[in-house]
Amino acid sequence: MNKHGLRNWGFKCLLLIFAFAQLVACTSSSDTYSTKALIVWDGSADVTENAALTNLNTLMTGVGYTVTTNIGIPAGKLSGYGQIWDIRYLEALSGTDESSYKTYLEKEGTLVLTGGYSSTTGRDASIITLITDFGGGPITLSNSSTEQAQTVEPEFASPYTVNDVNYTYGNPIVDGTTTAGRGTFITEYSSTFGSAILYARGTLSGITAGKLIVVFDTNFLNFSSNPDAADFYDLTVNMLFL
Repeated sequence: MNKHGLRNWGFKCLLLIFAFAQLVACTSSSDTYSTKALIVWDGSADVTENAALTNLNTLMTGVGYTVTTNIGIPAGKLSGYGQIWDIRYLEALSGTDESSYKTYLEKEGTLVLTGGYSSTTGRDASIITLITDFGGGPITLSNSSTEQAQTVEPEFASPYTVNDVNYTYGNPIVDGTTTAGRGTFITEYSSTFGSAILYARGTLSGITAGKLIVVFDTNFLNFSSNPDAADFYDLTVNMLFL
C-alpha cells in the first residue's frame, strides 16, 4: 500500500470516530451527522477550479464521504449533507445562494467557501457580505502581495501535523482579513492578517447548528502543482474533521 493509501485508511478510521462522536453529541437534538458531501462548482474549464474539484472529490471519497458534485447550488433543499464545499472562486455569491446557505446552516452541517483574490472577481467581497449578513463580523476584506507563510493555529494542526502554509506560491496576491470577527483564524500571519477562518457553532447570529469555514483561496486544493501541496493536503484533511 502506498503512502496515500495508508493515509486514506487512517482517514477512514478517523472519520468513523468523528462520526460516532457527532452522533453522540446529537442524541439530544434532531440533528444527525451525515457522511454525504456536496461540491458546488461552476462547470467551467478553468484549470484551478477543475483541479480543486478533482482533488477534493478524490480526497473526500477516499476518507469515506459519498460525494455529489453539482454545477451551482442544486434546486431544492440542501438537507442531508454533512459538508458542502463551494469552490466557484470565479463567481460572486448571489442573494439566492446566501439564502440557501443560511437555511442549510440553521439546521446542520459544515459549509466551506473558497475564494480567489479581489483583483479578479467579486467573489471574496461577496463572501465578506455573507459573513456580515450572518452576524459574523465586523470584518473587512484586505490583501497581501508579499510571499509569506501563514501559521496554522494549533487547534487546526491536527489530526495531521502542519505548521504553516503559503498561499502566495505562484499567485500575485492573496486575500484575507485583519480580524476574524466572531470567528477564529485557521491560518494567519503575525496576528495581523489571515486567509482562512472558522465560524464554529453558535458564533453566527441565529445559526446554532452549522459551521462556516472560509478560505480566501482555491489554488490550495491543487495538490499536484502547488509547491506547498503536502501541507495544504494535510490542512484540508484537518478541516474535514472540524
